[in-house]
Amino acid sequence: MHPIAFFLLILLTSFSSGVCWGDSTPIQTSEEIIVSATPIPLSESHVGSSVSVVTPKPNMNAFSLQESLKSIPGLSLTNQGSPGSQSSIFLRGAPSHYTAVYVDGIKMSNPVNADRSFDPAHLSIDTIERIEILRGPQSILYGSDAMAGVISITTKKGTQDPRGTLFIEGGSYGTVRQSTTLQGSAWDFSYAFNLNRIVIEGFSEASNTPIETAEKDPYGLLALSARLHYAPNTDHHMGVMFSVRESEKGLDSYDYKTNALRDDPNNFQTTSTWLARVEGKYTFDAESEHPLVVTVHSDITNHQYDNKDEKDSPTDFPSTGTFNGMNWTVGTEGHWYYPEAHVLSLNLEREYERGAFKSSYGQMDPKDATTHHASIQSQWIFWEILSLTFGGRLTHHNQFGWAPTYRTTGALLVSALNTKLRATLGSGIKNPSLRHLYDQTAGNLDLKPEETVAWDIGFETSFWRNYFTLRTSYFSSFYSNLISFKQITKHIEGRETKSFIYFNQKAQRAHGLENEFIFQPTTWLRLALHYTYTKSIRSPEELAQLRVPTHQWGFALTAPLGPKGELTVDLNHVGRRFDYPYELLSAYTLVNLSALYPIGEHFKITGRVQNIFNTKYEVVKGYRTPGFSVYLGLEATI
Repeated sequence: MHPIAFFLLILLTSFSSGVCWGDSTPIQTSEEIIVSATPIPLSESHVGSSVSVVTPKPNMNAFSLQESLKSIPGLSLTNQGSPGSQSSIFLRGAPSHYTAVYVDGIKMSNPVNADRSFDPAHLSIDTIERIEILRGPQSILYGSDAMAGVISITTKKGTQDPRGTLFIEGGSYGTVRQSTTLQGSAWDFSYAFNLNRIVIEGFSEASNTPIETAEKDPYGLLALSARLHYAPNTDHHMGVMFSVRESEKGLDSYDYKTNALRDDPNNFQTTSTWLARVEGKYTFDAESEHPLVVTVHSDITNHQYDNKDEKDSPTDFPSTGTFNGMNWTVGTEGHWYYPEAHVLSLNLEREYERGAFKSSYGQMDPKDATTHHASIQSQWIFWEILSLTFGGRLTHHNQFGWAPTYRTTGALLVSALNTKLRATLGSGIKNPSLRHLYDQTAGNLDLKPEETVAWDIGFETSFWRNYFTLRTSYFSSFYSNLISFKQITKHIEGRETKSFIYFNQKAQRAHGLENEFIFQPTTWLRLALHYTYTKSIRSPEELAQLRVPTHQWGFALTAPLGPKGELTVDLNHVGRRFDYPYELLSAYTLVNLSALYPIGEHFKITGRVQNIFNTKYEVVKGYRTPGFSVYLGLEATI
């Protein structure tokens, strides 16, 4: 059945269900507040965008950011082998670098990477309080890079009462994870500090090497974060956030002659990332009916990583190099609540990026770029049932000049049917990175910005006393001027030399269907099922987007464990998909189990069993993945 026909069938079925169950209570306006979809926080019932909210349980069923997102419709997740290896997040069939990642409002993109992408492998899950996944182009709110959507991460804030948490976990592959958190408040100040350490002996990532004789690829991480907040009242506040992460990961080397991964005991990558943000909010005429709220912020991120593979490399192309990138953003935004049921938001921002690298594959001397943004959005709520937003943004890049983007959303509550209808239409832009332009080997100053236009429609309905909830979205996206690279022949001093160059391809189109079905009759019993259909094709070759499966589905069941504990079983199926060099990877199904059980008031025992049936599979071609593994932890709160 065609996805659009399937979508209409589900819609009609849900409407008829709402009419038949006359005793079902009206849909309840969710208390969930969405902070990423509009310039100001908004009740979920009034949000027209497709948004998912995740509250991770880091000491129970999530080790990494990717594990927290594995059941989210529309997402395809990959990592190159063991924990700490390079990870990617594909949203709605788009290339992974079209998804922008923000931590406490700080843009995490790395300007020294070829596509300005951010590797989430080293994000510490222990500090995360909430994750919002915002689907569809978001350039009007988030500027360049947010062509497919945004993942907005909020870290833990200070609690009302001082509290300290100690956590230690150990298990398979020589894993030891330790976390210390201190949260609290005093007078008008609040604070949260976290220290996180991970050590993993690991395993060989080269799947073509017998694991019994292969060398191990270890991983180590040390992360420190702090978040301070001063709020004398709800109308004014100041905040400071700081984080630093150091990591080292053992890697194997890719042999381009045989298109295979080779064991390499001397290949290591070290990374160092620090970020900081200062923000403030002031409300003018706070007591009036039409207040003006103004916020200012300054963010800075610094990324450095080094590849070391200089001794006894098993390939002819050892991967060595040093990479440095920095991003600095300053901005202000204002929100005017006038007239009634309307908010007008204006945002001004300046972004500066700088990067340089020198490696065995190329070199870029220090280069920089400056981008200015100005956006305006009008948001209306009529009769508490209809919400509309209209907005536009102008982006000025010092290399490419001005570029406009737009976005409009709508949400309609139909209380008689216990249903919310929603739709969006928007455009996005992504400017070429510093490496795209200035890489001495492959750079191309004639590149054009990548662009997208996308729309989606969806609904959410609840029935049978709101025990059941069904969410469905259909999306369609079109991307143009995609940047890729190709081999070319250069004539230097009368000799032919093979080289590579970045260039703009023609286009890519994607469409799909995202479904989520939730049964929750009580607070302690919850069953969530998800299914995603994605079709993403790149023109003119008519080739599928690599590493994005056509079909993904699964479920997660959470039930009580004894009088106080909690048990979760989750199953995730990933369908067949293509990987480099356009070889078909087999589908696989993983089953995991996690549990948490309190002991008294101050202690909790946690346990995780991953890949219960020891399934053999590859997420990325040539890279071994974890088998059956067990982890046991203890959490103490004082």
